[in-house]
Amino acid sequence: MKLIKKLTAEQRDELLQLYAIERQDNQNSQTVDFAIIAAALTYVIASAAFLLGHCNRAGCGKVPPAVQLASPVILIALLSFLVLSVAATIMRAKHLRCIEELLGFEAAEGIFLPSFHRDSSDIYEAKIDRLAKNLRNINRAKLRQVGFRRVLAHRDALQLVYVPLTLIAYVSTLLIALGYTIGVLLPGPWAWSKVIIMTIYLMALLLQAAGILVPLLHPRFKTNFEVD
Repeated sequence: MKLIKKLTAEQRDELLQLYAIERQDNQNSQTVDFAIIAAALTYVIASAAFLLGHCNRAGCGKVPPAVQLASPVILIALLSFLVLSVAATIMRAKHLRCIEELLGFEAAEGIFLPSFHRDSSDIYEAKIDRLAKNLRNINRAKLRQVGFRRVLAHRDALQLVYVPLTLIAYVSTLLIALGYTIGVLLPGPWAWSKVIIMTIYLMALLLQAAGILVPLLHPRFKTNFEVD
């Protein structure tokens, strides 16, 4: 995508208004994401404590089987909405970076404003392909000539830290959901109805995992533009 940076005063004012609106929507989405995470954790702790207090290997006593089988639904629904909200937030951040490129000016040497989303993309946007390309170039130029400190100082080197942390956060969330689902369904006999419901839950979790990976890897979510 190629952006034209020669803007009229009217176009710049319109972009500033759009940028302010989108920034506010982005902040609201992040607030919603944190609320969903808090609600999901609260539900997991409360429902797990209740079911563990009434269930053993033989079954869940006076707890109706429908309650046991349906208990993961709320958690999976919350996580599904979280995945959708995070994907939308990442997509909005991409467009905000485009606006930042159009509005950007150099406030000091090497410092461009506004640049929050452009800089934070080094944390939240996986750039494995670009990092691998840079490492291949460094390998060809020989590391001694380039300098190890210079390699680490490159902005793409941040991916070595933040991509694993991002994956840890997402994988941990999915493991909690998987552990909770198995834990609440495990007590009692495994009839065909329970097997079918468990299969549906596992398929939903796999879709959520795919929904988490897509914004990290799919080109549609990548920032790829040039400024004239």
